[in-house]
Amino acid sequence: MNDVLFRKIKKANKKYVEFLLACDKVAKVAQKHIDWNDDVNCNYLPGDGLCIEIEANVCPVTRFFELPEIIGDDMIDEHTYKVNCI
Repeated sequence: MNDVLFRKIKKANKKYVEFLLACDKVAKVAQKHIDWNDDVNCNYLPGDGLCIEIEANVCPVTRFFELPEIIGDDMIDEHTYKVNCI
């Protein structure tokens, strides 16, 4: 393997770790708006972008973080979350 390719692979691995850490931070902020489930994740879904995942339900991150403003409450109930899922 040549040096250029090796550096690109190393850079891609580093960027992926940074992405995972950023997703973890987003999930932790999202968890503050959910009191009915302790397993909130953030993942990238092709075609949908970054999404909040709770169990088998996914909601685009931008929509998720708009919900508290829309519903007028910092806490998002399970029904509201599921209605706004993809």
